[in-house]
Amino acid sequence: MNQASSGENRAEAARRILSNATRVELDPKELDLTKLGLRNLPDALRFCQDLTVLNLRSNQLESMPTWIKELQALQDLDVSSNQLSQLPESIGALSELKKTESVA
Repeated sequence: MNQASSGENRAEAARRILSNATRVELDPKELDLTKLGLRNLPDALRFCQDLTVLNLRSNQLESMPTWIKELQALQDLDVSSNQLSQLPESIGALSELKKTESVA
């Protein structure tokens, strides 16, 4: 299997899991969604209330949803190497957030 199709399979698997997150019990503490080509965050992530680490490095994100503030347990957020021009003000509501990587 070549590297491109391996990445596509990983991306498709992640999308499938996240799209079903409201139907299955999925509440990870750490989630690595690096290099999946995501253009936006799946809404199902907002239900991952115990999430402490979210790695979104090297995707195609242009904006972050305002509901990111609902991830109150989040301590480490990496959105570096995306298309983000700014982070939403709602990030400030994340009182547990200790580390944020957002440099393009």
